[in-house]
Amino acid sequence: MNSDRSKSYKRATAIKLYINHILSGTYVKDDGNNYLETFWGVHVSRVHILGTIVRKWVPRANNESKSDRTPQASLTVDDGTETIRLKAWKDDIKIFEDFQLGDIIDVIGHVREYETEKYIAPEVIKRIENPNWELIHEINLIESLHRLKSDRNPPKISAEAPQIRSKGSEDSKMDKNPKSIFKDKIVDLIRNLDEGQGVSSNQLKSNIKIPEIEFQNAMMDLINEGTIYQPSPGKYRIL
Repeated sequence: MNSDRSKSYKRATAIKLYINHILSGTYVKDDGNNYLETFWGVHVSRVHILGTIVRKWVPRANNESKSDRTPQASLTVDDGTETIRLKAWKDDIKIFEDFQLGDIIDVIGHVREYETEKYIAPEVIKRIENPNWELIHEINLIESLHRLKSDRNPPKISAEAPQIRSKGSEDSKMDKNPKSIFKDKIVDLIRNLDEGQGVSSNQLKSNIKIPEIEFQNAMMDLINEGTIYQPSPGKYRIL
């Protein structure tokens, strides 16, 4: 039972948002299953933002925490719409060690709220070296927002044309689009091949025979969704 449950579990997709969307949303505490409700009604638990570090606070070694709720370290990130803090406690503060003021960073993490302050508990932080990545992120963010808002108003199904269950509909689970199939195969490969240091793109491409452009698009989607990340250049791991 437990193993079946773990196999069916799927990590929530990290949704690209501007920081002002996070701050203007409503944080909902739902019996441990907490989430952010954006002003257009989308429920979000994990977010993906990109911005510049404008403030860094790390306590001195002899400054012991007085409680588990006292932040041990924080980075304040500005994306041009607003600022938000990334917070970490105790052993997790090492995630901030390699970042400095002025760094442009790509962040995936969970939205949290404490005493009316919304913040992000980061899972992955990556310094952006290529300035073109900011433009790519912006384009993907705009496309993501358009899809999210469109999904809130799906087309209505006519009552005069009810859906009829047929053998074809029973097989609908197999009717995934090619990109989804490629993404699933890539995730399975990384999971099976990773021995702790990550899997190279060459390893992946040698084990999955798909066109280069399809491979790159699938990898980009998986990174943007927060499903995989790069622990080092050219290596990929499951988040």
